[in-house]
Amino acid sequence: MSIMLTGFFVVDVIAYNLDRIPEPGEIVRTSYFYVSTGGHPLNIAIDLVKLDLEGSDILVCGAMGNDLFSKSIIEILKSYNVRMCTKVVDNVYTSTTLILVEKGKDRRFVNYIGANAYLDLDHVIRCYNGVKPRYFFLAMGALGDFDNVAYKAIEKVNNDNVLTFTDFALGQQEKIPYILKAVKYSDIVHCNDLELRSVTGEDDIDKGAKILLKNSNTKLLFITLGSEGAILYTRNGLKITQKPFNVEVVDPTGAGDAFDAGVLYMIYRNNIDKKKLENLGIEELIEILIFAQAVGAACVTMPGAITGVSKETVEKLLKHQYNDIRQNTRMEKFMIE
Repeated sequence: MSIMLTGFFVVDVIAYNLDRIPEPGEIVRTSYFYVSTGGHPLNIAIDLVKLDLEGSDILVCGAMGNDLFSKSIIEILKSYNVRMCTKVVDNVYTSTTLILVEKGKDRRFVNYIGANAYLDLDHVIRCYNGVKPRYFFLAMGALGDFDNVAYKAIEKVNNDNVLTFTDFALGQQEKIPYILKAVKYSDIVHCNDLELRSVTGEDDIDKGAKILLKNSNTKLLFITLGSEGAILYTRNGLKITQKPFNVEVVDPTGAGDAFDAGVLYMIYRNNIDKKKLENLGIEELIEILIFAQAVGAACVTMPGAITGVSKETVEKLLKHQYNDIRQNTRMEKFMIE
């Protein structure tokens, strides 16, 4: 087993391309509606298969209810040959998120935590011990009490010399100390600029990145900036800034998950382990960032979190825009002390 993806399982109900959000008591009609898998593990797993990884090399770990949504998730994962180690919770629904996307504005989310609140450390460790993956990904911040001990899973996996990768969703301020504990033991971390500001209290992105790197063992810190591109900070003292790919944004849902899939794909394809991660050259780092951005850009061109991602779409983006992105990539020294 190569990749284990752990975290929240969600079904997304998406209304996009809205002219406006309805006032109380008002109905706003739309022709743009979509139901999709959601949550980092599910989206990343499917994105990786669509990029040409074997589903049998991927395990997803999480919790779901015993309902129609969970049956739908199982069928979708089976269709991609992705392996599952799920905790099924009776009398609780699978987590669901209502996503409203108003034209030209960021998404609005309404989340029902559901079965995600019942994921526990013992289940995650049992799943991990059953497969012994080379790469362990954790998405946290929307998992109930497990968020408070998620760092223990990362610490255990890290001690086994497995490459660790953490991403997080931040909806509750009280989760911040536990997120920072998990980051401490993570080799790779990804968040967006808003999440970075929330967990560090710093409006300046460089200062926020310095806080995370200084107080952790993180080797690579990816910060995505939406329409402004992305930044990669390294423990070895490098900052790489890239402009975004130029695409028409239909629905930004899942873009961060697709970015994570791009990073994992490059790590997997280049056989990068913990030791290699610390010694990656500048060109290798630039290529990882460009590819991850391309996968994220492909995602937003169609509605839903996984619809837009394909090997063909990513290759097309790279063919037409790679040189421009590469030529406009900026490298600077970035010392964390």
